[in-house]
Amino acid sequence: MAQAATLRQQLAATDVGLAAATEALRMISQQVAATLEQQQAALMQERAARAEQTRQEQRLQTLGRSLAQSKESLARWARNAYTVGGPMATYESWLTVLYGTSTSDVGHDLALLRQVGVVGSEQVRQLEAAATLQRVATRQAALAAGQAQAARVRADAAAARAKTLLVAQRAALTRLEAERARIVGSDQLTQEQRTRLQQAEVVVGSTPTGACRGLDTSAYSNGAIPAAALCPLWGAPGHRLRADAAAAFEKMAKAYAAEFGSPLCVTDSYRSLGEQVRVYAAKPKLAAHPGTSNHGWGTALDLCGGIESFGTTQHAWMLTHAPLFGWFHPGWAEPTGSKPEPWHWEFAG
Repeated sequence: MAQAATLRQQLAATDVGLAAATEALRMISQQVAATLEQQQAALMQERAARAEQTRQEQRLQTLGRSLAQSKESLARWARNAYTVGGPMATYESWLTVLYGTSTSDVGHDLALLRQVGVVGSEQVRQLEAAATLQRVATRQAALAAGQAQAARVRADAAAARAKTLLVAQRAALTRLEAERARIVGSDQLTQEQRTRLQQAEVVVGSTPTGACRGLDTSAYSNGAIPAAALCPLWGAPGHRLRADAAAAFEKMAKAYAAEFGSPLCVTDSYRSLGEQVRVYAAKPKLAAHPGTSNHGWGTALDLCGGIESFGTTQHAWMLTHAPLFGWFHPGWAEPTGSKPEPWHWEFAG
């Protein structure tokens, strides 16, 4: 009876220790996932702001040419008026300014024209309109640059927080593994994991993923990334992601295989714009609007094999382990989110 009581106490202590380690890992994993989501959002905001900055700078170049043409047209008009005489003949002093090559002093030129009363011509109106557009474009370009810089600061801050939290998450995972090893023995646990990974590798076969480096995808729009710029996924034939996301996926998939003896089950990865249109037409309440999905950037996955359901062992493993590899389950896809999708996972970048 004494031995039985002692055994019950040991089992109770084991259960408490394992439960506490599991809960600690779950909580820190949630924090890491939230921070990774913040990092991803900031990077997306930076991308949008940089694109707007580029657009405004290109617009400024076009406006600069238009402004120069308007100024040249007005100068020719003024020269003709001066040559044939009339009220303009007394205002030779400002003609030299109009024939200058700079477009940065247009405001001064227009003020001079107003002073001498030359405000009724179509050429003056065109010059005023071009100057106004140039000022607006300059402000918008500067605003976009500021927004991009602010987004980069937020992304860097989130990355720093995630790095700190990941240390705590790895420590929590180590404590959990220690509890499990105390129950079944560390040698046995390691051997079982090796065996499961070998089983998964037999299923996967010789998928050539590790050598893929992909290409820079920043120049492509959402859903327009060529296949050559993406990388295949370990254990998921026919699926591709951005190179860094694919590399992180392989590490995560092998850790998953060591736990479950099978590769991660993938139903969807990169989606072209055409595929986004098709999915949106079929599932308008679930799919993102075409051209906005993270699938179109090659940084999102839809998973199966048990992960597609809340509360399963596989889904719970992903929640606690995916952030270690830069992957997370976004808040909107949680059971309490706006569109619960247990199968949808994203890479923070």
